[in-house]
Amino acid sequence: HSTLDRRQPRFEAAVAGDVDLGAAFTLRGDRVAGVARVDVSASGTPDAVSWHGGLELRDGTWVMRERGVAVTEVNTKLACAVGGCHVEQFSGRLNGGTLVIEGDLPIPGATATRGLHATLRDAGLELPKGVRHDLDADLDLIRGESTRLTGTVTVWPAAVSGSIAALATLVSPSQAGSGADERPDVVSAALSHVGVDVRIVSGDDLTFDSADLQVTASADLRLAGTLAGPRLRGQVATRDRGRIFLAGRNWDLEEGTLSLLEGQGGTDAR
Repeated sequence: HSTLDRRQPRFEAAVAGDVDLGAAFTLRGDRVAGVARVDVSASGTPDAVSWHGGLELRDGTWVMRERGVAVTEVNTKLACAVGGCHVEQFSGRLNGGTLVIEGDLPIPGATATRGLHATLRDAGLELPKGVRHDLDADLDLIRGESTRLTGTVTVWPAAVSGSIAALATLVSPSQAGSGADERPDVVSAALSHVGVDVRIVSGDDLTFDSADLQVTASADLRLAGTLAGPRLRGQVATRDRGRIFLAGRNWDLEEGTLSLLEGQGGTDAR
């Protein structure tokens, strides 16, 4: 309701209820599910609004098929006020691994005292197709002049038994989906505003064991760009002697380094 007098009008408003996320959000190629309980109230004048409230989600799901990402079993509770939202609870599963998030989620136009910190353990990454690697990560989402994702991802790699082409897919994942539908969508637009500066380290050696490549290697990599267009940079170096089949001949590898550099089309491997 509102009260009108000679001074500025004042108002009070409240919204409470359940939101079916599957019905409220339709994202091309994605599946969203879960029910969110929203309870928000606001009061004040048009020039000075005071509000508070919260959101509680139980058993939420977001499956992004084209990106190979599945967030499931999400349970979260947010307490919100004018300056932002504090994460009182966030737990779930990301590609089979455990995900916990804590900190503050800023409201656009407001300044938050903290960012978000995410802890991920034992998540699965399939790259190339049919080969699952496990991931651990400690990441921070920081909002200043721009929003940035920083931190470290540790990869516990499985042996790659495909051909040399599998190596190209592994070191240049941002190119793997270049033939997919590239029409802009809401998710891609949002991800394009989040910068990335994440170090990638390997918990064990990278092992390639196929008919045309036998070698173990170590990696010192960094993910740059944005969440919508990540770019892999750094070096992959052989650790021991190996073997490669090229141009109809077998070659012994004594040492070698693969550098991932900025190229006109994305990542250049040299």
